[in-house]
Amino acid sequence: MLKKVIAGFVLAFFAAVASATAASAACTVTNTFMNGQTADATQVNTNFSNVLACINALAEVDGTWNPSDASGAGLSFTTATAFYHKVGKIVLVWGYVQYPTTSSSLQATIGNLPFTASNTSVNGFPSITMSSGFSGAPTFGFVTKNGTTFGFGANSAAVTNATMSTNNVYFSGVYPTDS
Repeated sequence: MLKKVIAGFVLAFFAAVASATAASAACTVTNTFMNGQTADATQVNTNFSNVLACINALAEVDGTWNPSDASGAGLSFTTATAFYHKVGKIVLVWGYVQYPTTSSSLQATIGNLPFTASNTSVNGFPSITMSSGFSGAPTFGFVTKNGTTFGFGANSAAVTNATMSTNNVYFSGVYPTDS
């Protein structure tokens, strides 16, 4: 069970490294002072903005986040632990939640992702890898386009909160962000 979570995280990490490498190759900032030219205020501001854009594109950020129920059922997870690692515009997430006892037929959805997903994302990709081990357990997850939630599915159908009731879900995944 845990091997699937780790495997998903490793794949996501290598995708993020490839993205960061591509971003560093695209960062070119000219220093007008080094070539003997005098830079006016507009040139200095433009170069400074380019430097900041490159730094932000390559910035790595680590942290924790608090998964919450986003299904609309108002559930409070019994246990919820989650982490993220952001490289440029790629976000890696992993964690664990335990669902409370519930009979809610709403689709199981976790919210409060640390960064809003890219507006160019589509359902099914980016994905969340699941590991649960119970009857009807989710086999995939999907991050909501331009949102901070991900939903659960199994066999091309939504997984309900009732299916998740009292069960543990381990997840990992990667998704793009515009921030």
